[in-house]
Amino acid sequence: MMERESLFTLYRLTDKEFNLISQLVYETVGIHLPPEKRVLVESRLQQLLKQENLTSFDELYKRIISDESGILLSEMINRITTNHTYFMRESAHYDFMVQQILPRWKNEPYRDIRIWSAGCSSGEEIYTVAILIREHFSPYRPEEWGLLGTDISLRVLEQAQQGIYVADRLENLDPLLIRKYFLQLDENTYQVKEEIRDMVLFKRFNLMRETYPFRGKFDIIWCRNVLIYFDQTHKERILSHLVDVLKPGGYLFIGHSETIEREKYGLTFIQPAIYQKEAA
Repeated sequence: MMERESLFTLYRLTDKEFNLISQLVYETVGIHLPPEKRVLVESRLQQLLKQENLTSFDELYKRIISDESGILLSEMINRITTNHTYFMRESAHYDFMVQQILPRWKNEPYRDIRIWSAGCSSGEEIYTVAILIREHFSPYRPEEWGLLGTDISLRVLEQAQQGIYVADRLENLDPLLIRKYFLQLDENTYQVKEEIRDMVLFKRFNLMRETYPFRGKFDIIWCRNVLIYFDQTHKERILSHLVDVLKPGGYLFIGHSETIEREKYGLTFIQPAIYQKEAA
């Protein structure tokens, strides 16, 4: 009798398989995977192999390129690129929005505010924005706001739409905000209340698109810890598109480990990882 395969079987990624996978990822979404990422790719794709009942990365590659839906490719990219995220991550950004941006908007008789979380992952970032807006604008008029979260991964977008999170994702939030804007499903699980979920539109979007066909420009774009995955050529192209769809005077938030040539894009440095587009 053949011995049943262990649940802990570790599949090895050969040089050839790594090159095929990294080339596919680069051509599809522009993400560069240098050789030093091989161990990370091998580790993060183990469960995907088991999920698809495959026994080699070569089989996975062939399955992905034959999958016309693109779902398996999206799943692979998500597993490779997803970082741990949580509510109020890099809280200085939210402090700046609350202290410097929202008060100005409060004094406007009518607002048409658009905010985009580019690379929103499972939604914690854009839901944090939504909660802070609800806290500071009363009455809240939904027709004055447009909050968008986009990602290339269908799996994380589905999770974002559900708005269900384990407790440690909320540990940086004020307990008062948790009680006010979340439903506790069990001892360790919470769901964002419907009134907050309804504020955000989630869409699949590839930042490597040739054009960004939005109907209007954005007041704030959050693109944090996303650019680090791209090589310089693709990073510059994405930044150019982001700045193009940002309103004059609008703000771009990036990750603290990321750097940009602000003069090249007509941006003014405000504070670490916060830039403002120059007025027209």
